[in-house]
Amino acid sequence: MAKIIKKKLVFDAPEVMDDVKSFNVYYDLGDGGVDYDSPKVNIPAVEGQEEYSIDIDGTTILIDDGMYSIGVSSVDEAFKHIKGDKILFIEDDEYYAPDYVKEVSGKLDQYDLVGIGRSKYYHLPALKWYKHRNMGHASLAQTGFNKNFFNKAKACMNGDLFLDIRFWREVNGKMADQFSLPDSIKEYESKDGRGFIFDDFEKSIYTGVKGMPGRNGIGIGHNERSCYYPDKDKKILKSWIVAKEDYNKYLKVREELS
Repeated sequence: MAKIIKKKLVFDAPEVMDDVKSFNVYYDLGDGGVDYDSPKVNIPAVEGQEEYSIDIDGTTILIDDGMYSIGVSSVDEAFKHIKGDKILFIEDDEYYAPDYVKEVSGKLDQYDLVGIGRSKYYHLPALKWYKHRNMGHASLAQTGFNKNFFNKAKACMNGDLFLDIRFWREVNGKMADQFSLPDSIKEYESKDGRGFIFDDFEKSIYTGVKGMPGRNGIGIGHNERSCYYPDKDKKILKSWIVAKEDYNKYLKVREELS
């Protein structure tokens, strides 16, 4: 009889294409490590279904869509080692302009939770872009908080992968992830004065770069077929990746990916 396990594996966010849900499956080594040399599993996607059963090497595995990342547990561990007064989340496959830390850190002198709204996504291999309308929350990769928010942040650890939304609901309420503003309004201060969202329209300091090497990320932005506009002449890329040296590096990465 096949052994049924549920917590010994780690799953990437599923991609759904042509009614097939694809997972990357990673074996938990038991010591905090993960074996990334693992298969991609394709199973039929069923609307509304959250659990799936698959077989790998004779083992029956139950997949819960809420279990496909180790992101929250990684943040929880990182929180144990914080020593400073300001905490910024930096993801190694995103673009941060030279002034990013200075800009966000400066705003954390006044606000407890700071983020960049109207998130800019750029799918590098496809040369496509999209700008979201969010002004009530920011993705984790472009969020920072200070010591005054630390206990609130720790209290947000329990839940699904979308830790960033739980952060922003603390200051902007339960509809934070649905909140938007007219394009003419470039910043938003939460009603309690603790949170601040700003649009980096004047000088781009962050871009969510999609399609980079490595494991699939969560969210629809990683699928080039979702909501993107073409940028064949690379004008958008050049305006968002503001440092010339960095822009050239991304072009080189794209060449390597093709």
